[in-house]
Amino acid sequence: GVCVKRRLAAYRIKLEVIGPVHVGSGKMFNKKEYFFISKDKIGILDTVKLYCLVKKLGLQSEFESYVINNSRIDLAEWLEKYNIDKEKILPCVSYTLGCKDTALQRGTKITVCEQIKDLYGKAYIPGSTIKGMLRTVLLSYDVMKSSGKYDEYKDKLLSSSNVYQKRNKFLQREINNVEEKAFYTLNRKGTRHNDAVNDFMSGVIVSDSNPIDIGNIVMCQKLERHAGGAYKSLNVLRECICPGTDIEFSLTIDETVCRITIDDIYRALKVFNRCYNDCFLSAYTGVDMLEDNNIFIGGGTGFVSKTVIYPMLGKSKGIEMSVNVFKNTNVPKEHKHYKDFEYGVSPHILKCTKYNGQVLQMGLCKVSSVEKIS
Repeated sequence: GVCVKRRLAAYRIKLEVIGPVHVGSGKMFNKKEYFFISKDKIGILDTVKLYCLVKKLGLQSEFESYVINNSRIDLAEWLEKYNIDKEKILPCVSYTLGCKDTALQRGTKITVCEQIKDLYGKAYIPGSTIKGMLRTVLLSYDVMKSSGKYDEYKDKLLSSSNVYQKRNKFLQREINNVEEKAFYTLNRKGTRHNDAVNDFMSGVIVSDSNPIDIGNIVMCQKLERHAGGAYKSLNVLRECICPGTDIEFSLTIDETVCRITIDDIYRALKVFNRCYNDCFLSAYTGVDMLEDNNIFIGGGTGFVSKTVIYPMLGKSKGIEMSVNVFKNTNVPKEHKHYKDFEYGVSPHILKCTKYNGQVLQMGLCKVSSVEKIS
């Protein structure tokens, strides 16, 4: 084979967290793995240490039956039942997080989601999470700037969204076609057009972020803001990277494969954010609109930030399609998505959380600096 000299442009990028950022590890802590040390503080337990402690206290079999029989009581209640002082448990706490902005409803199940961490227990943002967001932004930009290129897919998307499909397969074929049209341009020898090796985004390499200290992690509660102005807090807690934290990573563009430049990424962000403001955020009074350098990172940010429905179809058809999506992927009726037309926005819920008494949009960051390193 011919040896091609690669031309690499590398950048160090810094994001500042504006609204708490959560990238889930996939693990949920069960009610035997955490307890509220105080109203403002939650302790995540080292379960091995806890087991050794109860063994020492001669409560091994009671504890085992508590764990196995999935009893309704949480750990604090179990400790109380056996007169075990909270102080005794503190050495078993692996780390503590502030949770002063939470208002949990008693008596209903609490879901506690772990933030992804490295081997040393520090949080980080995987490069794939950042790259996935860039991909959405770049695709939206291409769709909006090249009017005729995607016409055949627009009608297909709308009509397919009107047919019931499994949620994880929903519109997969149609979205793949749009992505192939945008990104699969390499036409490598001996491959089919839709082979992944022809995706020029393979030339965008994003590193995992710098490790983030546990001191910059806080427990945040899921909060929904309704288009009508009402708020609803849910019993879902997430470990989040807190506002003011810097997330640093490197972005390398292999210019031999990829014709995207850092300026294209800037332009794409700006166009994506303006569309997001027009088609979605503007329906919520008193919410700060996105600025050109904002970007959403991680989970719980809402589906509009992750899809190209509005860039593709515009506002009114976008609403129609969103409603179809909710209807045909079995989103429960009590979510009332049929009302989205009335509100003039779909979904009619903005995903937020509370931090230091302020309501903030989940996952919102801003690009604070970009420095070319090679």
